[in-house]
Amino acid sequence: MVTLKTIQGLDFETIEDYFEYINESIMNGQKKQAQTLYKDLSEKQKTEFLCWHDEFAFFEEGKSTTAELLKYLSH
Repeated sequence: MVTLKTIQGLDFETIEDYFEYINESIMNGQKKQAQTLYKDLSEKQKTEFLCWHDEFAFFEEGKSTTAELLKYLSH
């Protein structure tokens, strides 16, 4: 679970900042980093991330589907 202490330790203010960090890692090709950041989320936070991603985040080649994102983060 990503705690407020974790978020503040990364100089972020909100969990959404952490979600953006995961997305930026994906966009920059830092797959292992993105996977680790995602793995550290609780199940509830993972669901929140996926909802956030569906609404706000995009891959370079266009919006990714939830299935594509999960496949990317799971391998």
